[in-house]
Amino acid sequence: MWLNYLKIAWRNLKKYKFFSSLNIGGLAIGMAVAILITSYIQNELQVNQWVPDGSNIYRAYRYFAGSSSDGQANSPGILATELNRQFPAIEQATTLGEESDQLLTAADKSIYLDEVAFVDSNFLNVFALPFLHGNRQDAFQHPESAVISETTARRFFGQTDVIGKTLVLNDEVNLNITGVYPELSGKTHLDYDIFIRSTSQQMSWLAYRYETYVKTVPNTQLAGLEEQVTEHLKPILLQEFQRANFEITANDLPLWKLQPLHDIHLYSRNMGAIRPARGNIHYLYIFGFIGLLVLIMAAINYINLSTARAGNRAQEIGVRKVNGALKQQLVAQFLTESVFQSILAALIAFPLARLVLPLFNEVSGRELTLAGAQLTGILLPFLGISLLVGLLAGIYPALVLSGFQPTQVFKAGQNVRMGHQVLRKALVVVQFSGVVILIILTTVMYRQVRFMLNQDLGFGAEEVVVVPMNYSGSWREVMAKKELWEKQPGITSVSTASTFPGDSPVDYTIEIEGLDDRYRAPEMIFADADYAEVLDLQLVDGRFFSNTISNDTLTAFVVNQAFVREYELETPVGTRLRFPWREGWGEIVGVVKDYHYQGLDNRIEPVALFGGPISRGQFAIRFQPDQWSEVLSFLRSEWPTIEPAHPFRYNLLNEHFATQYAEYNQMGSTFLYSAGLTILVAVLGLIGLASFTAQQRTKEIGIRKVLGASVPELMSMLMRQFVAMSLIAGLVSIPLAFWLTQSWLEDFAYRVDLNIWHFVIGILLAVTITILTVSLQSLRAAMVNPLESLRSE
Repeated sequence: MWLNYLKIAWRNLKKYKFFSSLNIGGLAIGMAVAILITSYIQNELQVNQWVPDGSNIYRAYRYFAGSSSDGQANSPGILATELNRQFPAIEQATTLGEESDQLLTAADKSIYLDEVAFVDSNFLNVFALPFLHGNRQDAFQHPESAVISETTARRFFGQTDVIGKTLVLNDEVNLNITGVYPELSGKTHLDYDIFIRSTSQQMSWLAYRYETYVKTVPNTQLAGLEEQVTEHLKPILLQEFQRANFEITANDLPLWKLQPLHDIHLYSRNMGAIRPARGNIHYLYIFGFIGLLVLIMAAINYINLSTARAGNRAQEIGVRKVNGALKQQLVAQFLTESVFQSILAALIAFPLARLVLPLFNEVSGRELTLAGAQLTGILLPFLGISLLVGLLAGIYPALVLSGFQPTQVFKAGQNVRMGHQVLRKALVVVQFSGVVILIILTTVMYRQVRFMLNQDLGFGAEEVVVVPMNYSGSWREVMAKKELWEKQPGITSVSTASTFPGDSPVDYTIEIEGLDDRYRAPEMIFADADYAEVLDLQLVDGRFFSNTISNDTLTAFVVNQAFVREYELETPVGTRLRFPWREGWGEIVGVVKDYHYQGLDNRIEPVALFGGPISRGQFAIRFQPDQWSEVLSFLRSEWPTIEPAHPFRYNLLNEHFATQYAEYNQMGSTFLYSAGLTILVAVLGLIGLASFTAQQRTKEIGIRKVLGASVPELMSMLMRQFVAMSLIAGLVSIPLAFWLTQSWLEDFAYRVDLNIWHFVIGILLAVTITILTVSLQSLRAAMVNPLESLRSE
């Protein structure tokens, strides 16, 4: 019996090829998009989940009451040792520091690695990395040991079994490789290329350059432990700050908190750390919404077309009943056909998702696989969803048609209207509400990314090349050559500094005379007198550092407008500042106009520039664009006189600054492709419904043409209800679209204004899509010769 049902289902599939293709194709595309989005969300949720005992691992962070941030995860290097020693509830504690652009050398191969971590001997006791080669228990037993990723091993040695081989760090330190671990990219927020056992961690309580992780004993009461840590550290920190000439009390000190390891990737967007958070739970909500929406839209398409076409089979049902078919047999037949098509769509969806997976990985910046346990975890739920969609699409026509009396069916003719037009129209409105929301979201995202890329940054990013240096004293070599370099053709000016825009400055505590709360921690940049000229910064008050005023290297500060506003300085120039550990005071000599030293997703914070002879890790050159090749050749030739052991490298400031937006570009591209495919699903459904509607009204159209109706009038008649539904959908979608776009824009300190035109454009585009989609079917119906449509009459 069931085999017979499947044969009939297959025959009907071939008989109604057009509608079957739209039905199955729309559902398959919708499921494929949902599968990819589900895989993306699953991948993000799995970050750090594989770490053994991960539920007992936490990151220590400082929380300041009243702060706009969620906390600061930077901590002193000595903290882990203190926590290990003092708290029985803490089973293990470890310290991790990070450095970028570290030169590693093996034989004749030298490579700069961006992701380099420096850890203590306890690191692998907290994070039990899986090892391909080596012994995890004693990998960090000796100083200057290194554990590297399999990718790093292949880059240097062409193989992964490299235990006992040597890497040279910065041409100074010989590192013994004691372990190789599999690729961690996308699996943890600690996806470094290499972990090095450090021998030179700063043990000062006032140097917040590390992150501290702890592993607690099971079932530890977290709130109680946090309170104990805070109370224990208060007298220690108070003593250290007072010893460094800070006049503070215990009330000025932070609370110490512990962030679960499993929360770090997705819930650290507003938390300071040694590396910015890459995940964002808000994005998962948005993508989850899109995945659910596309699945609902595909299901609505399927249900609408299935129920609409079911009436065409009324005579078939009448014949079956006359021949003795029972109601339950007819219900089973319809449900079998519907479920058969929906499962077929699911089986097409998975290879379709695998086919476009490389493109999805490229635009999303992820490395999804759709294989193994991940595939199994997605396959079974989606097969279940396809079964449910098939049952929902088949149950209504099955129950209604199986209840028809043969005499009514034969009297009515081939086509019997199924009724419930209101329900079908309501489903179309829901579907197009989703289309309008996606169009509005996509429009706003595109405008925001364009806004960030094209916004006036407040400094000149074009025609500036930045060269990183590796030794703390190299900047002095550059300063000694500066005057000679500036005489070279094409070079306008040269500057050395601790950071240039695109890199994060370091917070430094300073004392501001005259304030009630005089200890503040602005972003600090150490720079020379030509910093403003190279970056084309604009002075709004006072002056910049001068090479002719000797005291400027000891006492002069230049601040930005945000500094003046934040600390409410009425007359900033002349205000005295100092580092608490120095006896002498300096003063503000100038104020520069605010400039975006970081991307527009970050607020412009108070910045102080100091001209003192403190280590500067980069130099920058402003050059004439028509002489760039000559300038680059000159720098290459000069570099061996500065750091002969290190290869020359550089970046153009405008390109380097734009890399901060890579995440948003990836997210926007992923969203755009997903939204486009979702809209395609809606269009396929609309084509099917429009074609079916035109088919149902064939005779009416023929009569109207005989009575003198023109083609445009007939097209207008057929399109009117669809345009009305898309307009209603646009109005219904506005509240949810507003909430979603507003939520997404909250991540940006500087953003586009959300105005009525975003919604108007979204609705108009949805109406345009409707008109273009329906008009073709309407035109075909309106052009049919009345003799053909009325022949049976």
